[in-house]
Amino acid sequence: MDNDHRAGGPHGKFSTYESAFDSDRIQIVPGYRNFLIFGDESGTHGASHYGFGTVWIPYERRGDLYAVVGALREKHGYFSEIKWNKVSKGNEPFYQALLNEFFKRPWLMFHALVVRKAYVDRSFHKGDWDLARRKHQALLLKNKVAYFSDGAVDKTYHVRLDPIASRYGKADEVMHKITNYELENKFGIKPITSLRAVDSKESLGIQLCDFLLGATMAEWQGEIESDHKKRLTALLAHLIGWPDMNADTYPVEWKFNLWSFHDPMAKLPRDRTGRGVHLQYPMPGFRRKN
Repeated sequence: MDNDHRAGGPHGKFSTYESAFDSDRIQIVPGYRNFLIFGDESGTHGASHYGFGTVWIPYERRGDLYAVVGALREKHGYFSEIKWNKVSKGNEPFYQALLNEFFKRPWLMFHALVVRKAYVDRSFHKGDWDLARRKHQALLLKNKVAYFSDGAVDKTYHVRLDPIASRYGKADEVMHKITNYELENKFGIKPITSLRAVDSKESLGIQLCDFLLGATMAEWQGEIESDHKKRLTALLAHLIGWPDMNADTYPVEWKFNLWSFHDPMAKLPRDRTGRGVHLQYPMPGFRRKN
């Protein structure tokens, strides 16, 4: 059992990850429906694809997330940081249980954008991969907030991202301003109340996002060598009703949504096709207002 990350024993205090939850003070907006969005990125170093994932949760459910994961930690004796790169044969049961719990909870959802590098015309980004990645991350955030807010004036979003891999200073602040500016042009409101970088070690939401994004992209990258990771990606596919993870979802899917970016101007054919999602744990339907 890995007890090095414990703060007070198995039945006493929370682990360091739970106790760190309040280190990021979120100023909720009274009278509004406040939502938390946790984001992470993958494939930034030498991969064929890069991607951005987001985990969404209502603000009032944040304690439930820690309770669910805390119970899994106790059951499986796993108290290290949750990450796709930390998956091993020994902790596979914990990560299998985590996948199942994610899909059982209607108050959790995951949305990701995956970009095949060969599709990216860098002439639109000043020849800069860094700038292209930042634009794609902002594109995911803007489109998803636009879809779920749908112009409502009583919803606000608090975004927490793993520190953005960028040589530009204050990249998170720039993303916040640009995304809200574009949403204001569309709806006349600025729904993102706060956006800032947070160390993943201090954010369970970002850790969960890292794991889900890694499992989602692993087959796309052709990088899975270990049997335990193959079993986890197979479980993920099973939970969304797919034979494998080599597809993307239709835009209306809200619980688990995978968007494969494709530039229509690219000379390469689209490398993934859409599939319907058939969840093993059925969720109530999401309805936008008319």
